Amino acid sequence: YHLYGLRDLREELRCGGWALQHVEAESVLPEPHVCRSATLARLDETLQALIPPFIGYGIRAVAKPIAHVS
Repeated sequence: YHLYGLRDLREELRCGGWALQHVEAESVLPEPHVCRSATLARLDETLQALIPPFIGYGIRAVAKPIAHVS
C-alpha cells in the first residue's frame, strides 16, 4: 500500500503522464462486513458516492493518459 492525499495522487499521476478524471472512496465500511452482507455492500456502495474520497478506506481513481502534442 501507498497512502496518498488527493493532491499527492494528482501530482504523481501527472508526473507519470496521466490526468486524473474522477476519484471516489473505494470503501466506507470494513471489508469483512461488506463481503458477508449484501445489505451492507449496497449501503457501502451508496455511501461511497456521498463522502469525500479521503474519508474512505482507500481512493479509487480513474485517469487517462495526457495527450502529447508533437
